[in-house]
Amino acid sequence: SSWFGFFVWAALLVVFAPPTEELLFRGAMLFGLMRRWSAVTSVIVVTLLFTALHIPEAMHYWPALVFIGGLGVACAVIRLRTGSIVPAVLLHLAYNLTIVLRVVLSM
Repeated sequence: SSWFGFFVWAALLVVFAPPTEELLFRGAMLFGLMRRWSAVTSVIVVTLLFTALHIPEAMHYWPALVFIGGLGVACAVIRLRTGSIVPAVLLHLAYNLTIVLRVVLSM
């Protein structure tokens, strides 16, 4: 409810979460799982884990999990096709920024 609290939330969502989550999920986890499983299976498992991590945020609107899962798949595909984590981080950042802007516009 305070502007400071909102700023901290927005900064975490836009600046810190995308690189941290992408390095963890589409970096370490995805390529770790691909040592044992196919790329498709690894993407599915990583996406399910990524989506599950976001369940508490989507409790008030569970269909958001569909979009979160879609983001996870898109980031994984981009990561595999480009060989770089940077495009996935940028997509994740853009997704999170749209959430922040939607909240700002609804204030």
